[in-house]
Amino acid sequence: MNASYRPVIAVNTLSVPDARLGGGYTYLCNLLPEMIAAAPGAQFVLLVAEANRRLFSFDPQQVALTTLHNNALHGANRTIIEHCLVSRWLRQIRADVYFVPYGWLPRRLPCPAVWTFQNLLLLGKYQDFLTPPLAWRHRVREWLRGWLVSRILLPTTINADRIIAVSQSAKDDLSAQYPQCRERICVVHEGVGAQFNDTTDEAADAVVLSRLRIPVPYYLSVSTLMKHKNHESLIRAFVRFKSISGTTAALVIIGADWGGYRKRLQRLVGHLQAQQYIHFPGHVDPADLPAVYRNARSFVLLSPCESFGLPAAEAMACGCPTVVADVGGLAEVVAGGGSQVNPGDIAGVADVLLRLEHSPTQRSALARTGKARATQFPWKVAAQKTVAVFEQVLNLSISPRRTTDFGEFLNTAGHPTPMTSINESINHPEMTVPAGNS
Repeated sequence: MNASYRPVIAVNTLSVPDARLGGGYTYLCNLLPEMIAAAPGAQFVLLVAEANRRLFSFDPQQVALTTLHNNALHGANRTIIEHCLVSRWLRQIRADVYFVPYGWLPRRLPCPAVWTFQNLLLLGKYQDFLTPPLAWRHRVREWLRGWLVSRILLPTTINADRIIAVSQSAKDDLSAQYPQCRERICVVHEGVGAQFNDTTDEAADAVVLSRLRIPVPYYLSVSTLMKHKNHESLIRAFVRFKSISGTTAALVIIGADWGGYRKRLQRLVGHLQAQQYIHFPGHVDPADLPAVYRNARSFVLLSPCESFGLPAAEAMACGCPTVVADVGGLAEVVAGGGSQVNPGDIAGVADVLLRLEHSPTQRSALARTGKARATQFPWKVAAQKTVAVFEQVLNLSISPRRTTDFGEFLNTAGHPTPMTSINESINHPEMTVPAGNS
């Protein structure tokens, strides 16, 4: 960046607690440290909540935190902050660039904005894949949320100066619905953390598997339990595979429940009389995932609408033979590093699993090609490309003019400024809107 001044990069992190079990959390918490390291000449100001403040411990000379009350994380309150009040904050800190990795942009911004697009379910093309909540009142809430997103929040947000798509597939989908933003979209793939590797400590791995009550041998799938992840096809394919292979292996589906969808999947498992060999351990601590990946016979993810597919990349990095849907971000990310199948072809999926089951040589070959493919997605490179997007926006919009005194954002005790104006607004009992992005 231009050495004559230190640009202020404002980052909205309010989505982290709500996305802590999925890709939004993984994306921001891995990208941000590398991004800060890649831009030593910049000053970062993070908009955080009390609950997630502990996740962002950085050098106070380069990073300041503006801390809001935890009720800022509530969907409705966060929508107010992101869409209506954040502009005031950006003016106060004199931001040069506003980065929104997972959230919404306000109508009027005092500085250029960069937004990351990684949720395909925002697009009309994928509305049939949305997970319907069980309770009718939740269905009404989701309808209101969908109206707010499609009519107000997303149309405003796609006006960002630059949009980062996490895959070429995601870029194509977004620009197909909103062709006016195609020229402002750049592709920056997500990354794979260094902890995901095939360095096996058999004793330590055994402890993890025992604690999680994962039966060995097993096939593995990792993703939040939602309709668009296509677990139903996976379950039906595995039952078919089990009946024709004679394998003793189980299917382990790891992931947090969303909207009560786990009950639907368990009913399907019961209907197929597969309770003894299909297991749902729930959410697993990310620190335990490398051991789970490493010891699986194969990893399978059949989601037809993934923008990237981090679990598949992580599985490949751990040397786990990987089988994915042959469409969308999964097909792009896995490429030749795994086996690709039609996610709706139950017999075809079962046949692929059958070949892997009876061919250790093929599993080993797939593990090698997967590891090689995963090395192409380091978070460091993702961060450098993201910083390059910031620099492009700065070059287009801002001429060198000043060096900001970072002490403006800190009081004498070294704590973040309280942002009283925003806190008072979101605490006002009469200020409510329909629930937003949550």
